[in-house]
Amino acid sequence: MALNKVLVLGLGKVGRLVATLLQQSGFAVTGVDGAAQFGLPFTALQVDVSNTGALRPALTACDAVVSCLPYHLNVAVARAAHELGMHYFDLTEDVPTTNTIRDISRTSKALMAPQCGLAPGFIGIVGAHLASRFEQLRSIELRVGALPMHP
Repeated sequence: MALNKVLVLGLGKVGRLVATLLQQSGFAVTGVDGAAQFGLPFTALQVDVSNTGALRPALTACDAVVSCLPYHLNVAVARAAHELGMHYFDLTEDVPTTNTIRDISRTSKALMAPQCGLAPGFIGIVGAHLASRFEQLRSIELRVGALPMHP
C-alpha cells in the first residue's frame, strides 16, 4: 500500500511539528484541528476532531493518519482507520488505549502503530541504537523531560 498522503489530527505544538516534518520529508500532508489554523506550510482543515463521522471525508482522502489528539480520542480514530484499511499512528502513552488498538490491529490490512511519540516510541529507538554500539551492556536508563522524577 502506498504511503504518500498523510492526515495529521491535532495541530497543537506537537501536531504542527509532526505535520511540518512530514511535509518537509516529501509527504502530501493535510492537518486537521478543531480550531482554525493559519500560516502553516500544509493544508489545514477545521473539523470537530471528536466526531469520526465528520473526520471520515478527510480520512478517506489519505493513505495514513497520525493522531496527535488526546489519548481518549484515539480508539475511535483507530477504528475508523481500520475500517478504511489505512495506516494508523498515534502518540499515546495510555496503556488501555494501546491495548485496544493492538486488538483492533489483529485484523488490519494496514499498519497500526500506537505509541510512536517521544516516550516510549522515539526514546526506545534511541536507546536501542545506543545499546547496539556495545558488545555487552549491563543497563541503560533514558529519561525525557515530561516525566515526573518520582512517578
